[in-house]
Amino acid sequence: MYTLTLHARVDHGTLRIDTPIHVPAEVPDGDHEIVIAIASATLPPQLMAWPERFFEDTYGSLASDPIERADQGTFEVREPLG
Repeated sequence: MYTLTLHARVDHGTLRIDTPIHVPAEVPDGDHEIVIAIASATLPPQLMAWPERFFEDTYGSLASDPIERADQGTFEVREPLG
């Protein structure tokens, strides 16, 4: 997988990505899945918070198939630093 960083502008809810975008030569021609992640410290608060009623609607959803934590073994005791 290759990661490309693009800088683009969103105006009125429209993301415009100018082409062509040059990818490494190792990426073969053909159809590829492209994932776009929007990372910004200026996202509105409603996009940076849990959806309304998220915890009320999901609490207990694994009650019929609980997650079990396996034995963690013994902790290695090391000599103190200093």
